[in-house]
Amino acid sequence: SIVKGEKGSARGPRRRQRLRGARQAAGAGHRRAQLTECFADYLREYVASEDRCLGEDSTAGLRAFYTRKVRRVSQDPFKLLCYNLVGRLESAMTYPTIVATQEDFVWLKLCFVHTSSAAAAAAG
Repeated sequence: SIVKGEKGSARGPRRRQRLRGARQAAGAGHRRAQLTECFADYLREYVASEDRCLGEDSTAGLRAFYTRKVRRVSQDPFKLLCYNLVGRLESAMTYPTIVATQEDFVWLKLCFVHTSSAAAAAAG
């Protein structure tokens, strides 16, 4: 049975179900946009830095965002790898679907190596 609402719109169970589905789809799209927008900010900072490293605050922010949102939600190994490379987050991950050769594996591990400017200057 369809019940007429105050503004004259029909509010039946099918309509409520369609609206709920539309809201969920819109929410998923909004969440994807937030993930992309957030990552773009961190990537800009990473590219702009001389030593290809995020600042301490940005690294902490990216780590929290990655742990809370990205790692739990995304099944895309390329997305996970990008977050990990930019933030140097989880160096123990191996990404077997992406890293197929020994050269790729060594390159990946070397990307996680970071020396601070002070340590590099002290080393001479």
